[in-house]
Amino acid sequence: SLRFSNGGLAGTPLQPLLKQLGQGLDRAASDVSGSARLSFANEKGRTEMALSQLDVQSASGARLQDRGRGEMRYAMTPQRARWSVDGQWQLRGGGLPSADVALQRGANARLQGRVAMQPYQAGGAMLAIPDLRLSGNAAGDISFQSQALVSGPLAGGRIDGAVVPLKGRYSAQGQLAMDGGCHRVQAQSLAISGYHLSQPQVQLCSAAGRDLLRYDGKGLSGQIIVPSL
Repeated sequence: SLRFSNGGLAGTPLQPLLKQLGQGLDRAASDVSGSARLSFANEKGRTEMALSQLDVQSASGARLQDRGRGEMRYAMTPQRARWSVDGQWQLRGGGLPSADVALQRGANARLQGRVAMQPYQAGGAMLAIPDLRLSGNAAGDISFQSQALVSGPLAGGRIDGAVVPLKGRYSAQGQLAMDGGCHRVQAQSLAISGYHLSQPQVQLCSAAGRDLLRYDGKGLSGQIIVPSL
């Protein structure tokens, strides 16, 4: 089995991708400008704010832009406060992934969304998530499901064309977890420890009753068990 802890992504395709992502986020935050439409209303004890026509740009070249009449709304009464969102946004440039995002959260406080991330490349690695589906509850917990396409360095070798199932959840407390159990991963090719495999398939399993991987304030943790190749 493979155990992961802080720094445990070294030697995997995610290491160069996350490094580039972190650098891109740092650059994007250094010089930001943009525009949006903000409306405000206060009537009969109800306060409401709405943000629309968002277009934010960074000197790094990163740009987040409203592409579908997107609107984020916050309403507050003496009894409660709630927020809603409905629209489509596009992220491009600046060393960040290119992604199209559609989100909807209405009066029932349940979030539905889809994210399409185009191939993101760095250091010989590639990650694409063509169709990530999101579902959130009123407490702010979000579950997600998709397939990731992955290529890149792996334990001194290389994996190409891997199809990796993604199923997990992000809690309102900031914990990201991949669901436990067994997940089948298949690839076009795998070269590792002097072996070259064509179209390999492997089961990646968690320890009984545990998440496959978890990321929280303590970092990355988890145990992946490979029953057989």
